[in-house]
Amino acid sequence: MDSCPWHLLVLIILASACISEAKIGYDIAVNVNGLHWSRSQSTEFLNLRMDSACSGVGNSSKYVKITGLAGIGMKDTTHSSKGKLISEEHLNLSSYWVSTDIEEAYNISTHQFTADINETMPTFLSDENSLIYQGDGIYSRNFYQNNGDDVSTDYAGSYLSKAIRYAGIYRNAKIHAVVGPTSVDETVFKNAAWAFRLSSESDTYSGLRYEGKDGFLDDSYAGAFKVEEKILKGYDFRTTEFEEKSEGWLECCPLLYSNQEMLNVDHIFELKSAPGQKT
Repeated sequence: MDSCPWHLLVLIILASACISEAKIGYDIAVNVNGLHWSRSQSTEFLNLRMDSACSGVGNSSKYVKITGLAGIGMKDTTHSSKGKLISEEHLNLSSYWVSTDIEEAYNISTHQFTADINETMPTFLSDENSLIYQGDGIYSRNFYQNNGDDVSTDYAGSYLSKAIRYAGIYRNAKIHAVVGPTSVDETVFKNAAWAFRLSSESDTYSGLRYEGKDGFLDDSYAGAFKVEEKILKGYDFRTTEFEEKSEGWLECCPLLYSNQEMLNVDHIFELKSAPGQKT
């Protein structure tokens, strides 16, 4: 018998049907001797298209938020005092659930909890918006996220011209987690990609930030500046690449991982819907 036994407390909430009335996905939380690991992912069957245009003189306020769709989301916040404003936006969003497979186990001899998750929730977000303002003052912020990769812009001034285009896509992922007795280790293999393009001019402040697990970019400009930026990011894996490492943990769903078309980040702006979805 161990002189200092490990205590295992495992709380697992699985929802292969519904997390809420419209959501489909899962939520897992694990605590092994004080070491915590959790993961959740959900989406819903959704297709959305929004086209808007606005022009005029006066005060304005805009707030758009999308979240909880397989790790993809966005926020658009703009407030302006009296001035002339011209804006246009085209938003396209689609998501659906295919499958979720979760296997968990606890090894008494090693005091380790392991979880293998296979999720397929194809989701696509495209946002194209432009704005021109001149007046007493404006604040505008755009934020986009795709499963751990965040990119955002911040602007303030009496003159602002900006054009932003973002497209993010997520197909599926394999997650392998080991918890306890002294560490927490999580490995994620995913098929996802996103592209971001920015052209702007402001007379007071311009800010651009990217943050991901592999690093970050933080640019700030105080004064009158023109900013041009393009960022592309893609993740891709195949069954054959990880057969030895996974020890067969991809065998549950071979059709979802074998010979699938690579997510081409260079052509992501040409997409109109989630991968595999009929348009």
